[in-house]
Amino acid sequence: MGNARRQGASLQDLTPFSCAGAVESVTYLHTDTAGSAIVATNTVGDVVWREDYRPFGERWRNEPAAGGNRQWFHGKPEEALGIQYFGARYYDPTFGRFLGMDPVSFSDGDLHSFNRYAYGNNNPYRYRDNDGRLPVLLLVPLALKAIDVTLTAIDLIAAYQSDGAAGVAKEGIVAAAGVVVPGGRTLGAIAKHGDEVVTYAAKGTRTAAEAGADLAKDLGRNRVSARTAGGKQVDIDLAGKGHFDKAKGKMVETPHVHTSDLNVGPNGKVSASNTTVRPATMDDIRTARKISERE
Repeated sequence: MGNARRQGASLQDLTPFSCAGAVESVTYLHTDTAGSAIVATNTVGDVVWREDYRPFGERWRNEPAAGGNRQWFHGKPEEALGIQYFGARYYDPTFGRFLGMDPVSFSDGDLHSFNRYAYGNNNPYRYRDNDGRLPVLLLVPLALKAIDVTLTAIDLIAAYQSDGAAGVAKEGIVAAAGVVVPGGRTLGAIAKHGDEVVTYAAKGTRTAAEAGADLAKDLGRNRVSARTAGGKQVDIDLAGKGHFDKAKGKMVETPHVHTSDLNVGPNGKVSASNTTVRPATMDDIRTARKISERE
């Protein structure tokens, strides 16, 4: 039977095939934010099958109707014996281990890199390895929009810690008091003292420098770093000395953000290039806090 599979929000068609006299069927794959197939529907919207995963990607529903699907954990194709090809090496979601040694050399400053077969620094809730070479932090954008379904209570708390009451108020939290956020709470319950928040907001907002200095004090260090899914190294300097940008011939005061491209050489060593520096914003400070909470 021919199949045309469509996946994700874009519902992108894979090339269909058919045989003479065969009836073609179309299946839509719906994925989570990590690209793992969790629901399949037919052309009229009926659910064909569902799937759930253990932390390292092992499937545990295994519904018979899903027997013809091959895209599972992170959308990677599943081959014989249930292993998946990630690009640089094969992965076994049952054991949560890669089947080949890490092609990237270990780093003296990264304890997890000494385990040559581990997936995502042994922490799949915080890290994702797109191709079997570099675990990257799962950065969740801080979407402080009251009507955005990705808004969570953690985001609001982080916004308050970095921006004070004014930061929460200016994002429309009070105005959208009826919006439900994950966990069953409403924005109104989280910001139940809305009138007070607005009053404090009128006194002015904090600067990025103030918020960065406070966060550096809380963490006991001046820099927060992360690797993005796009293969970049991001270093956020919260406090301390400024950085002289030679390319522009001027000083960039702290807090500021360094962004570099990561390159993996033939010997497996990682190097950085095309580094840029810019002043940090309040969104950068909030992102830095979220990164530190996931370390």
